[in-house]
Amino acid sequence: CITFSSLFVSLCLFSLFSLSLSLSLSLSLSQAIERERPEKLRKLQEATRSAQALLDQLASEGGSRRADDIQKAAEELNTRWDGFCALLAERLEWLAYQSKILAFYNLWQQLEQAVVNSENWLKVQQPPASEPEPLKHQLERCRVRSGGEV
Repeated sequence: CITFSSLFVSLCLFSLFSLSLSLSLSLSLSQAIERERPEKLRKLQEATRSAQALLDQLASEGGSRRADDIQKAAEELNTRWDGFCALLAERLEWLAYQSKILAFYNLWQQLEQAVVNSENWLKVQQPPASEPEPLKHQLERCRVRSGGEV
């Protein structure tokens, strides 16, 4: 017999699993880009030095228009790099935040399932006896099942 609550729990678990998979893939890709960033920065710095050397050569030869174009292209590349680094940092922060949210909902789901299991267990239990000895026995049984104190 499939109940609404069990269907809901299954659907939530599937949704959380899908979201978790998507987040972990995005996090892996972003971390890979982050690891490559120092190498890309080194290449950008080399290109900037080469551009500056070319600018100096063109300036000495009188090619001011071409020098201006190269200078603008180098500045644009540096600006785009800075924007990329800022975007990457934002993405990594967002992914870390989403991972915390996902962990919270996973814990929430576990607690929800524990409540459902406890409710179902309580529904099938015998009503407590009115005599003290059977009550003590039932209390002990509850302690044993829960693994601790009630």
